[in-house]
Amino acid sequence: MYKRQVLERHGNVRSIIVGKTALLAEEYEEEIRRYIADSGLGDRIAILGFREDVPALLNAMDIFVHASIGPEAFGRVILEAMAMAKPIIGTDGGGTPEQVIDHKTGLLVPMNDVAAMAAALDELVSDMDAARRMGANALRRLEDNFTIAKMVEGVEEIYEMIFSGDRKSPRGRGA
Repeated sequence: MYKRQVLERHGNVRSIIVGKTALLAEEYEEEIRRYIADSGLGDRIAILGFREDVPALLNAMDIFVHASIGPEAFGRVILEAMAMAKPIIGTDGGGTPEQVIDHKTGLLVPMNDVAAMAAALDELVSDMDAARRMGANALRRLEDNFTIAKMVEGVEEIYEMIFSGDRKSPRGRGA
């Protein structure tokens, strides 16, 4: 597991895993729990499961890691971390690259690449000033691109495109 490498190098790092296991992925969660116990990392890594207090948990974090093992369309939790000015380490599949700008608002790593995830986490833990800058950039990116006003603007552009008969998509992408 990637965190072990980082935890061994940085004695002050603590990690939490938040969220409900995906349907039919209970075995994967159990595998993670066994790894944590067998590795003696129970005092450094906690699996919290589903939580109602995600904003408070995000506020307590220095770095947010979204380690998807499969592409996700558009992770709302990434936006929540951006709103808290957290640097994001995420996998480069699904909608994450649309949200996270590599080396500006966080770091993107290949999906299922344990070594790359460990290196990214090590990079930010080793340079917390850079991590804080990325977090500030993430908040600005959220405010500039992912607000309700921006969403309404995008929907209006689509309606204008449909009603005008223009088949080119709003931001220059093909329809």
